[in-house]
Amino acid sequence: GASYLCRGSGSNKKLLYVIPIIFIFWINVHITFVFGLALLFIYAFFNFKKNIKIVLLLLICSGAALCFNPHGIDGFLYPFNVFRNYGYPIVENQNLFFLNGATFNPLIRYFFIISPLVLVNLFILLSRKKYEYFTLLLIFFLLPFWQLRHMPFFVFVAVLSVGHVTAQFHSVFKIHQEIKKILYITIIFTALLYSALYMNNTYYRTFDKNKEFGLGFDENQ
Repeated sequence: GASYLCRGSGSNKKLLYVIPIIFIFWINVHITFVFGLALLFIYAFFNFKKNIKIVLLLLICSGAALCFNPHGIDGFLYPFNVFRNYGYPIVENQNLFFLNGATFNPLIRYFFIISPLVLVNLFILLSRKKYEYFTLLLIFFLLPFWQLRHMPFFVFVAVLSVGHVTAQFHSVFKIHQEIKKILYITIIFTALLYSALYMNNTYYRTFDKNKEFGLGFDENQ
């Protein structure tokens, strides 16, 4: 969905009208529908002048679709009010700087380590005038600093944005064909290595986590 919205200037705009239907299901399943709304507003901002009728119709239909929930307009506005009286503090609502000092979480360390790479990607997107991808990555890169709960959404957006940058890597840096092959092989090898470490549970044993890779239910939880 994010990828299609960022390519909203494409020829097949009929698929955009599926978005309100997606919102009807999304709002009745999880509070994260608000991120879909953010994606929609990003698309509307960058395409309003080019497709004013489509954008207005899409916003109106999506707004109406989000009211199709047991609580109506209150359900639509719930993500904007939930933190006013959350009840008690939980880890996923804390910022990364606090958690990095108070707990040991390797995922937080990894996030800080890859932050310079994210900044490089942001620079490339901006220099290539890919403003929609740039805005998308910037917003979801900053959100985890505010609350840990937004980390998974950053990962999804990062995969989209980094993939877009990688596709244009050779034109940005004029990389020689042989060097480009080496980079691709290195990326694939690294991905396979990390996948293997997860699947044979080496990752969890390294960080002394009481988890393991696989399918099923844990009767002790």
